[in-house]
Amino acid sequence: MNLLPKEEIDAKAALHSLPPLLKGYLRLGGFIGEGAVVDHEFGTTDVCVVVHTDIVTEKYRRSLTRAEGDSAASEPGDA
Repeated sequence: MNLLPKEEIDAKAALHSLPPLLKGYLRLGGFIGEGAVVDHEFGTTDVCVVVHTDIVTEKYRRSLTRAEGDSAASEPGDA
């Protein structure tokens, strides 16, 4: 993989260009592994993402989970 020297990376632009799913993993405290695999058949780039569930903040845990009967979280498709 061709890596850019650290001083040539615009961190703000790089974060802005990330797909929303990867941004979400990062917000949860996830780590993206070094390297990637280009999947030409599917037109994607595969990366390893690890999220240690024990370090996910309570704020995000509440927004991602819902106790039975809890109406604070909306169902998919709700407006």
